[in-house]
Amino acid sequence: MQMTIFDTPVLSPLLRIGGIAALRLLGWTLEGERPGADRFVMVAEPHTAARDLPLMLAVAFAFRVKLHWIGKEELFAGWRHPLMTWLGGLPINRAGGGSEVERIARHFEGRSKIALGIAPGGSRAKTSGWRSGFYWIAVEAEVPILLSFLDFKARRTGVGPLIQPTGDYDRDVADMRKFYQGMEGKYSDQT
Repeated sequence: MQMTIFDTPVLSPLLRIGGIAALRLLGWTLEGERPGADRFVMVAEPHTAARDLPLMLAVAFAFRVKLHWIGKEELFAGWRHPLMTWLGGLPINRAGGGSEVERIARHFEGRSKIALGIAPGGSRAKTSGWRSGFYWIAVEAEVPILLSFLDFKARRTGVGPLIQPTGDYDRDVADMRKFYQGMEGKYSDQT
């Protein structure tokens, strides 16, 4: 995997300070503690706006999390590819399928520290439910799931609990979704 913004020894500490300062200047309250694991899938919810990405990058820097994130492959087209991969992005074909789950889960192999951010809604548009790929990536990679959030209504962001998937997708996701009750994305009509 190529070097990302999180691998730059001089820039990373500056971006941590800058990320915390930017969140405060923008009126955001940062909540939670650094995760107790070095490898995990990070749920990024609610996701309704393009500006969610820079905010979540700031959260990752604040908590010293080496974040990679999943984005639709169209986001990586042309000149944007080097920039998006440097920012930690990994393109995904949203048509789905087991091979994408296995391909993304392999990014955990041989890495002692890696977080993989995924918006389970799969889109910034209103969806009826979550796509299951994030869950099965965690199961395949044998890593926990960290719940992270951007609550525009209360202007708070951060991380919540780490959850170890049991293999019972319906039950585990129902519990995870309870954590997000009452939170709103930038566009509340899409949450």
